[in-house]
Amino acid sequence: MATPHVEALQRMRQVFGSREQHLLWQLSWYAEHENVTFDATFYDREPILEVTLDRDFAREFLASLGGRGGRAAELLTRVAFSDGTAVSVDRIWTINYMPRELDLTAIDLAQGETCRRWRRDSSRNNSRHLSL
Repeated sequence: MATPHVEALQRMRQVFGSREQHLLWQLSWYAEHENVTFDATFYDREPILEVTLDRDFAREFLASLGGRGGRAAELLTRVAFSDGTAVSVDRIWTINYMPRELDLTAIDLAQGETCRRWRRDSSRNNSRHLSL
């Protein structure tokens, strides 16, 4: 019997094919939904919290996916975020949905901070790429 983690990885492979394809899907989704915030973790730097994709990057990226310009591969060498950070897609470890407005009455803030700390620490300590 597979563990929930293994089952989740298998399902991700079925739906997206690879971790990289999932990341590309996420980037295109966030490019289409420019006001939706997320946290991004990286293989080689501190995470960035509650950001969006840079509006100009998002527009160019969507246009390139639609066959206008054919620059997707070039754009992925410099994914731009709303805080001014720009990195190559191969440096991105995870993109995690993080809404701007939460009903904090139902949330254990200590647990939320624990999750953020884990993401920050695991990003900092991750020395190898995890693949699906």
